[in-house]
Amino acid sequence: MGGVDPAGGRAWLARRFAGPRASRAAGIACLNAEPGERTGALVLDGASWLECDLAEKFDLGDHTLVVGEVLATGHDRTAPALVFVHGGYHAVTDPRHVSGPGQWGEAL
Repeated sequence: MGGVDPAGGRAWLARRFAGPRASRAAGIACLNAEPGERTGALVLDGASWLECDLAEKFDLGDHTLVVGEVLATGHDRTAPALVFVHGGYHAVTDPRHVSGPGQWGEAL
């Protein structure tokens, strides 16, 4: 698929994380990461991040739902946020474009 990546090179990574487990591991291996200040867990380089402590987990069939207590947050103002709406990835550079009549938020 050709074209411009609206998230500055991150759409391929989002597609990889949506794929099989083996491809997710390869995607994580190529990212920059640093230990989180609060937990020491790796915080991946990205447009935004949350550092959480595990509060609860629930087994739901072949999935596990985890609930975390947010301990720290951060974001990179120079990196556009990425959303998947209407069958494709889009960079959100202006929050006003996310919701309202005729906008992406209408479908959410």
